[in-house]
Formats: sequence, C-alpha cells, structure tokens
Amino acid sequence: MKVIVAYSGGLDTSVIVKWVKEKYNAEVIGFCADVGQEEELNGVPTAEYLKEDARNTSVLYTTVSNHAAAAGLTVTEEEQAEAEKRDAGVDEAADASAKMLAEMVSTDIEASDNTALNRLGYFLGRWVYLIDAVDDCEDDIKTGSFNPLKKQYSLPDFKIYCERMLSLTVGEAINNLNKLEIYRFYDIIDNVLVYGTECSAKKVICKEVERCEKSV
Repeated sequence: MKVIVAYSGGLDTSVIVKWVKEKYNAEVIGFCADVGQEEELNGVPTAEYLKEDARNTSVLYTTVSNHAAAAGLTVTEEEQAEAEKRDAGVDEAADASAKMLAEMVSTDIEASDNTALNRLGYFLGRWVYLIDAVDDCEDDIKTGSFNPLKKQYSLPDFKIYCERMLSLTVGEAINNLNKLEIYRFYDIIDNVLVYGTECSAKKVICKEVERCEKSV
C-alpha cells in the first residue's frame, strides 16, 4: 500500500510518517510543496521526499496530479472528455468521475473490505458528478455545453427523475458502507450519506434550503 503524506518537516508529520510505515506496513510518499516558505524547506531530505516549486497554483495542481498518478491513481480526464464528445448518456458520463474516486479510496486492505470500499467510492463519485449535472443543467442548455441530463430536462417529472437517480446512487453507496468494519466515526459518515446527500439534493432540485439546514 502506498500513502501520500503532506509533509511539512515539523515534528507532527515526521512522527506520522514513521507511524504509518509501522502501523500499516505502507510505503510512504512524503510530499512537500514550496509555496514561498523559503528556508523552512532546507531540512526536507529530497532523497526521501518529493519537493516541488508550487508557488504558482497551476504548477501546484500539476505537481499533485503527477504524484498522485505515481502513487497509483489513474487520471481520467481523457476518458471524461471522450464521453462528452460522444454526447454520452448519464451512466457513461458519470463513470469517469466515479472510477476516479473509487481509486482514490481503495487500499491494500483485506480483499472483501477493499471491494466494498472501492464500490463506496465509485457511487460517491457518481453522485458528485450527477448532482453537479443537475445543478448545471439549465445553464448548460443555454450555453450549449455538454450535460448528460439535457434530454431529460424537458420531461414534466424531471425533478422526480433526478431525485430517484440520486437516491438510488446513494443507496448503493450506503449498501457498501454497511459491508465495511468501521470502528470510528461511523455515525458521522452515515449521517452524511443518509441525510447530508438527501438535503444537498433537495437544495439543488427543490431549493429546500432552510428545512435541510435544520435537519442535518
């Protein structure tokens, strides 16, 4: 298993590097970005840690993306772009974002747990893509931008369609969450998945802001 640690060179991150190595028998990749702190980077050993000049935000984004790929993450921007060129449907359009989050949360833990974790990440990634598509649909139609929900937008039950689509996606995520052995913060994670996603959907679809803020 490979783990990326945002390494500052301080006591806390120096300790956590050793702890992660021993606790999880993991290969730790320390990442340290130069955002203008100058002499604070002098003590960071380049042989063991990745040091990058990231004072330009575009450089920082590229640097993090490159090292994430080096740690096993597959970049899916091209796959997403190809789906949009083909004017893909909902499932295909959401697949790239879903797979990216699935890879991000996957680990080398016991196989059955990793499968559930992968699927949990997949459906969360799918949900994030879909809620964004719902939120942007009207504007995308006006500007002529790609959106997989354009064809459904004119349907009289469009809001119901979106609610069901998002609810089914979250339901799959929750099913996989329940297959995992979680020892800490389960209630918080469950609350986010059950109530947080529901209220976020209602804010976007039905503009029910006040009621949702009180219930979560």
